[in-house]
Amino acid sequence: MNRMLIASAVLALVAGVASAQTKQTQCPVMHEALGAKPITVAYTGKSKEFKGKSIQVCCGGCVGMVKKDPDTYFKAALGKK
Repeated sequence: MNRMLIASAVLALVAGVASAQTKQTQCPVMHEALGAKPITVAYTGKSKEFKGKSIQVCCGGCVGMVKKDPDTYFKAALGKK
């Protein structure tokens, strides 16, 4: 009985986390689909809003663009204004 309650609680927690996150489907630099092998880029700027977060881009060239201006691309990818 206790195992069933624990399993139910874990499933509810996982479902809540999954629904809270939005799936990124577009590269914030190229504004095109991410493709089969997107590259994850961690935030390197100074804003506390994006600290510890990461986004995905479509290619290595876009990684460099995000690193030059992380705030702009993180705002675009995460839907912040």
